Amino acid sequence: MRANCPGGESTRGSGSATANLRSGCARAVWTGCYLLVLAGCASIPPTPIDLQANAERFERNRLDDPIVHAALSAAGLPDVSVDREWTLDALVVAAWQLRPELAEARALQSAAVADREATASRPSPILSMIPEFVRHASGSSPWTITAAMSFMVTNPARRRAQIDRASSTAQRAVWVQAQAAWQIASEVRMASMLLQVADQALALDETAQALNAEKSAIARQRVAVGTAARTTLAGVEVAEAVALQLHAQRRTRRAAALTQLATAIGLPPEGLVSIPIAPFPDCAAFVPDWPNLRHTVLFDRLDLAEALNAYEESDASWREQVASRWPDLTLGPGFSFDRGEHKWTLGVSGELPVGARLDATTTAAHARRSAAAEHVMAVQTQALGQLAQVHSEWDGVQVSLRASDAALTAQAQEVAATERRWHAGLARREEWVDARLALTAQQQARQDVIAQQVAIVIALETALQRPVWPPSTLRMDLPHHDSEASNAAAAR
Repeated sequence: MRANCPGGESTRGSGSATANLRSGCARAVWTGCYLLVLAGCASIPPTPIDLQANAERFERNRLDDPIVHAALSAAGLPDVSVDREWTLDALVVAAWQLRPELAEARALQSAAVADREATASRPSPILSMIPEFVRHASGSSPWTITAAMSFMVTNPARRRAQIDRASSTAQRAVWVQAQAAWQIASEVRMASMLLQVADQALALDETAQALNAEKSAIARQRVAVGTAARTTLAGVEVAEAVALQLHAQRRTRRAAALTQLATAIGLPPEGLVSIPIAPFPDCAAFVPDWPNLRHTVLFDRLDLAEALNAYEESDASWREQVASRWPDLTLGPGFSFDRGEHKWTLGVSGELPVGARLDATTTAAHARRSAAAEHVMAVQTQALGQLAQVHSEWDGVQVSLRASDAALTAQAQEVAATERRWHAGLARREEWVDARLALTAQQQARQDVIAQQVAIVIALETALQRPVWPPSTLRMDLPHHDSEASNAAAAR
């Protein structure tokens, strides 16, 4: 008869628990390996760009696109149909929607904001697991399994510098976006001004053509009745041919200006052929406030704001390198199942700031900060030089404009006097036509001065990076009003 042995039952229970633990650890290890393999096999297919689709998208651009009408409403502008006159601001808003540069800048700004949020978040912990199997182990289990969790303890000064750098980068992206918006607006405004100058020149050419045709008819009539020599008619015909040649050249310039405006808006070349464009006032009425303009150039340019943010970014990078002399620490608590024994560990690691590498990176960061500071100075100096050049040219063209206005007034009085003498029978109609041609020539000369003034206004807007004439109700500095970064820029 066998006696029961309580000690034997305890031994069997202990062995069963060990086997269960060993089996559970093995399943956990294999499950983790399987999940890692699945994660490694996951992939995202590439997204190629269809160049043909891009070309077709550009060909489909129209001013009556729904996104243009929605943007006009959002900008507080009245909705415009294709058969009504489009104002300069409406054309700028349409260009912001149809051209891809602003969408590109907005995407880069969104990326910078996401980078800022990622930098501000805490580093993710790192989980590590090391299974080890010992064949013919002498202990109760052939497995040695180590699991550890690593936590990064960032240097506070370095982390603050990293967040500042990311914030400066995000803020800089806002100003890059504003510059993209202004560049588009500037191209639309410049092309619109050149188109209006070309239209005004064409209108004067048509008047001159009508007068030349009338003068030619009078000369032919006089030659026919024998009151004028044939050479008189030849001279009139030569003048008429020269006027026709100049008119053809101006029509070519007008077509080029229209194509330039369509390109600036983001339309195909034929996209503006039948679109009426509202004229804007003559820039001769514009009186610059030079002290205020100088203040704007020195302190309120878009590229200056970007340069200041670039300096803040490089300054934060330099502070980050200086703070790197005190390294980050990594805490790694862990658990080890070593052949049946349970062990707890705590690891501490950190990079030793030794060697010349840290000094070199700090020196490089300091040099980049100095370069960014000099760039701010360069932007201000260049802007001041542009403004001084524009001021000098403006004073010169104002003298020419006053002289042209005086000559135009005198010639208009001469036309009026000749017309009175003609109606009184004291002058021939040919004399009145000659006086009208002289007046038209003087108007064309004044129009050439106005064209010079328009070019100076365009240069002034380039120096200021904002509209000057005609005035605009659009926000050129903050084209993306709803973003958090834009609100920060407005507070700045």
